[in-house]
This record gives sequence, structure tokens and C-alpha cells, in this order.
Amino acid sequence: HDWNRRNCALQLAADWNANMAEHRRAIEDIFPGLIDQDRKASVINEITKEIARKIYTSSPKNIDSQSSNQDNTPNYWKARFHLIELGNHMESISIAYHNGVADKKMIEASFKSPMIRWHNIMANFMLEVQEHRGYHPWKPWDDLMKQWINENSAKRKNTA
Repeated sequence: HDWNRRNCALQLAADWNANMAEHRRAIEDIFPGLIDQDRKASVINEITKEIARKIYTSSPKNIDSQSSNQDNTPNYWKARFHLIELGNHMESISIAYHNGVADKKMIEASFKSPMIRWHNIMANFMLEVQEHRGYHPWKPWDDLMKQWINENSAKRKNTA
């Protein structure tokens, strides 16, 4: 069983780029610099509540494969589906982690930082989807992020 769990985690890691590259490219084409943090500029890169609403309520009018529509506004319809697919992939990894299908140490070592980063970026979009659909999208992913963030907080020394 241990070998199967390690093999599953290894397969998830091997599939990461194939599953993420297309979505990351498309999202960064629409929102340049969204993923990379510029610590010197003190800019928080996220999808704001306003943009999350525009993405989720966007329509396919005049949509082509470009990052902008004909009127030069961002192609939020395209972003919507890439964000949904990205969330679905994160959910798959989270389900494998929660259910012990994949090796937890390997999952943490490989995915913890990028999964937390994407969760922070997509937080407002996730809330928007939840509001419109009436259920919590990607709950396993959200639960795992809360667990990991709480573990990180508990490990920090109290300096007071």
C-alpha cells in the first residue's frame, strides 16, 4: 500500500505541468503577474471580488482565443473556465491527500506552496462560484488549505 501511495503522489507530480501549464498560461495572459509575487513592490496579487464577479457572470459574446475581446476588455469568459479547471485539479490532489490515496509527505513537499498560493489568488472567485451555485466548490481543496495554514500557524513560536 505504501508503494501505491508513493506511486500515486509521483503520478500527480508528473501530471502537474500537463494539467497546470495550459491554465496558468491562459490565466496569466489575461492577468499578467498574477501568480508571481513582487515582494519589493508590496503588491497583493489576487482576483478581487469585483473581478471575480465579472469572471463568473461573463458571457461568450465576441469571444475568440485571444486574451482580450474585440473591445479590448479582458476575456473573462476564457478565464472562467481555466480557473474552474484549475480548481478541479487542486480538488483532485486534495481528495487524494485526505483519503490517503497518495503519500501525504510527498504531496506536501510537492504541492503545498503552489496550492496555498493558488488558493489565495482564487479565494474571491471561489466565493463567487459558491454564491451562484449554492454549494461550496472545491471543498476538499479549501479544507486542506485551512489544515495546512493552521499547521503552519501552530508551528510558529510565540514571540510575545
